[in-house]
Amino acid sequence: MLAHFIVIFILAVITHYVMAGIGGYLDTAGGILNWKYAEFTFSPERNISMTTNILMNIFIPNVVMFFIYAGTVYLKWYDVQPLIWLFVVFYYFYRMILICVLLRRRKLYNTKYELLVAISGTVLAFLLSTKFLNKAKTIFISADELREELWFAIIIVIYGFVKSILDAKVKQEDILSETNIEQYVIDKFNRFYRKYSKCIRIKKDNADIAVLLFSIMIYEDYNRGPEKRFIENIKVLLGFKTSVGIMQVTSGKKLSNEQSVQEAYKMICDFKRNLQNNMYEYNFVRDVAIQYNPDEQYADSVAYIYDTLVNSISNGAIKCKEIRRKDLEKTYCFPEKKKVRCSTLKEFSNVLCSNMKIDFKHIEGNILDEISESPYITVAKTGSGWEIILHDLDNVIVNGNGSHLLSTYPDASVLVLKNCRNIVLKNFEFGHNPGAHHCEGSVVRLENTYNCFLKKLDLYGCGTYGIYAVDSDFKGRKLKIHHCSDGAMWCMDTTSEIKDSKIFHCRKQVENLICSDGFTTMKHVKIYDNHIEEAVFDIPEYLLECEDVKVYNNTYHKKGINNKNEKEIMWWDNQQLKWL
Repeated sequence: MLAHFIVIFILAVITHYVMAGIGGYLDTAGGILNWKYAEFTFSPERNISMTTNILMNIFIPNVVMFFIYAGTVYLKWYDVQPLIWLFVVFYYFYRMILICVLLRRRKLYNTKYELLVAISGTVLAFLLSTKFLNKAKTIFISADELREELWFAIIIVIYGFVKSILDAKVKQEDILSETNIEQYVIDKFNRFYRKYSKCIRIKKDNADIAVLLFSIMIYEDYNRGPEKRFIENIKVLLGFKTSVGIMQVTSGKKLSNEQSVQEAYKMICDFKRNLQNNMYEYNFVRDVAIQYNPDEQYADSVAYIYDTLVNSISNGAIKCKEIRRKDLEKTYCFPEKKKVRCSTLKEFSNVLCSNMKIDFKHIEGNILDEISESPYITVAKTGSGWEIILHDLDNVIVNGNGSHLLSTYPDASVLVLKNCRNIVLKNFEFGHNPGAHHCEGSVVRLENTYNCFLKKLDLYGCGTYGIYAVDSDFKGRKLKIHHCSDGAMWCMDTTSEIKDSKIFHCRKQVENLICSDGFTTMKHVKIYDNHIEEAVFDIPEYLLECEDVKVYNNTYHKKGINNKNEKEIMWWDNQQLKWL
């Protein structure tokens, strides 16, 4: 009997790791089926639904239990069958041990959430085991039984109902609060500082490098825990070159954690020195992090941990005599944000300033309604109308929560960002009055605005351009740009990156659809149903980088791309216009 339980426990462990692999796949590919798995990231933005996570952790262990039961029937382990539901209990027990003990992530373990999931899954397993499996001659049902009892249909209805509730009510931020994450980061820093601070000499001149080193260490330890580092050391002993140690330094020989810290410190110092020597205007933390590991999410996560540590040092939550707040001022990325909710544009006008996180209640109407000028808001005359300029802002997140704001002035841009830094604008619908025939103003205009993040924006015409940018840099995610009269994007002296977006129905007087003289990256973008008088891309060939760009059902005179990008852009059902 003991052997049976050991086997069942091992199967529970294996099931957990298989589920983790499935979750990672769904995080990257599941969006196609609307099965988005919420993987943890060190970021303040965790508004992703936890539905898939919850349902997987409840139902998949029970599905596996069915197959284990079938195995016990085959092996004639009849004495184990009445207790087969304990497999699910073992699954949740190992999950707790793994997170709290083996991975040392107790601060990231939401007891209430995990307990509710465990109870739901265990009760379901017990009922299935006692009321179905142990009373049925076979675990499979006939088609006649399916039609007669309609139980499968009932399950689908219940599943859809539960899923819709979870999608609306349970987000990742509800389960893992910023407080939980901050406490996890603080605890890890205190532990690692006691253990590894002697590997480097921390003083006034290198305090920023030391904090960055520990930020990278915390993130690497989260991703590559002790058990994974043990496997990596075995690979090195077998002659393979891989990342080793707590700092994940690439090496062909085994390194202790202390040695990896020393090597990483040298690398970070070199990265910083190279950036300075090249007279590069850079965000120290993020740019050094991306040199350490060339991945955008990696750099964002390290920057978030760095900011958390600086905040904690500043407010006394971390007491460290070698590292002082004033020694970090020049490299401080993003100060702590004040959180405010607004139900009107008037409230927005009154509270807007730097270092803010503003959540709108869903609103619709004219963007000029109830708006008032402030030190950060100017209403400027342009042509025959007025436009709103948000200016001189730093470290601001504005979440529209689906708000729809329009301008009734065709000559005005709907929204202008000027002289701003570190801005996130998301979940808005912006456009001009549909009654206008031709506009002279764009939808969103950026002027001298850097590190701007545009996410889930619906930008529609008849604005001349969806995005008009001068001397700026921005990133767009999940954008919709459509029905614009002159083109989708016009960028001068601007670096831009567009991902997971759509450009469509720009069909009136479109010239060049996407025009830029700065480095432009486009990944997973669909461009369709546009009429283009000139070129799809008016960008120098060495400044355009594409990946998985689909161009279809358009009419144009020129493609405007070079051979380098041709293989990354798929063209079909387009019509090239005659020159005369």
